[in-house]
Amino acid sequence: MNQRPQALTNSFDVPVEFARPKWRPKNPKRRLMSPEATEPAQHIPRYVRLPELRRMVLLSPATIWRKARNGSFPPAIKLSERVTAWNRRDVEAWLDEREAA
Repeated sequence: MNQRPQALTNSFDVPVEFARPKWRPKNPKRRLMSPEATEPAQHIPRYVRLPELRRMVLLSPATIWRKARNGSFPPAIKLSERVTAWNRRDVEAWLDEREAA
């Protein structure tokens, strides 16, 4: 009664618990990326796209565009035909100005 249940077998009649994985790395200790690539980036992007801008200023897209149109928010910059962004320094200066008021 103390017998272990027999392990399931795969199509080669090898117990599954002993079957080797189909793929193994050649050298598991080898680093896939250089040390520079794993360190946190120190570069802060100069431009901010709309999703990140919304997180910074906590305004809806319609409010951001309306304020940019009437001059009470930094203007958007067309980086290409389909890419619009805002200058990060201008937005941060606008935020500082709002906090001071």
